Amino acid sequence: METSQLSDYWAGSQLLGNSSFGPGVRVDSVSGSQYFVVEFFLSAIVFTVFNLVFQRLHEPSLIPPRLSAWNFLCQTHVLRRNPTVVLHNLVKRYGPVTHVKLWSQDLLVLSSVAAVEEFYKLHDMEFGDRPSSMNRVTLSNSINSSCFPPLATYWKHLRFVLDMTTSTPFDKGTICGFEWVSEEVERSLGSRSHIEDSDLAKLPYLQAVVKELFRLYPPCAFSFPHESFDEYCHIFGYEVSPRTQVLINIYTIQRDPAVWTNPNEFNPTRFITHPGIDMHGQHYQLLPFGGGRRQCPATKLAIRYVQSGLARYFHDARSSHMIPHSTCLEDDL
Repeated sequence: METSQLSDYWAGSQLLGNSSFGPGVRVDSVSGSQYFVVEFFLSAIVFTVFNLVFQRLHEPSLIPPRLSAWNFLCQTHVLRRNPTVVLHNLVKRYGPVTHVKLWSQDLLVLSSVAAVEEFYKLHDMEFGDRPSSMNRVTLSNSINSSCFPPLATYWKHLRFVLDMTTSTPFDKGTICGFEWVSEEVERSLGSRSHIEDSDLAKLPYLQAVVKELFRLYPPCAFSFPHESFDEYCHIFGYEVSPRTQVLINIYTIQRDPAVWTNPNEFNPTRFITHPGIDMHGQHYQLLPFGGGRRQCPATKLAIRYVQSGLARYFHDARSSHMIPHSTCLEDDL
């Protein structure tokens, strides 16, 4: 049968509602809606395959170990575990530089002093941008988050820190540490109630206590995200896609046993032994306010306020006999 004759035969069969190419073979007519469904699914399959091939061709040749976002979300949202502690434990398995894929957003989580030092010294400019979502949140005054807690919550937490000398059962060393601060404040201020900035310089143990508080309880468990620009770059030997965000894992770094002796123990004397370690972003093992070009601009003001507040608290507590005299200093604790 000629091609033109076959076409005419097929067209005529469609008008009659069926067609046959031989005995017992029948092709029923298909409605327009059924054609649409078939074409939709075929298009979806083609698009998915094309997208996967495109991502594979443009995927960086070397990427850091990838943390399962589903594992993290399952533990934090389903099992209701603390996100900071969950990530702190996962980092032990994945290493100091971890890649996290949250939907379409690439994240790099840095969890070691060496990684953070290289980042701030070599890549601070490349990651000098901030996510646009942060600008929208700030402009809309939506500050109810882990990094911008409500004011009442902030002061409640601060009050908890101040009250822990009388409401928390500490070991003898910790109790003597607070008593040491109280003795130091009393010797420096005497009966004066007003605290000058010059007085704070005479309170080295108080400064050590503040550093230790910020080490164990930083204002944020992670730094604000640093975002790269619209170009590929290399960091720690890995190829990083444009608009990748970097998070400094402050909580893990400041409790790293490779850096701190007994990292989960409250021990201000570690800063008496090493008084040069400060919180101004130059010592990468202690970064409660971040570092680099994007460091918190109110770092010095925050430290001064906390030091002044604690000095006044210990002075008033001593005056009202909330902290009794003891023999801790005589025992050289």
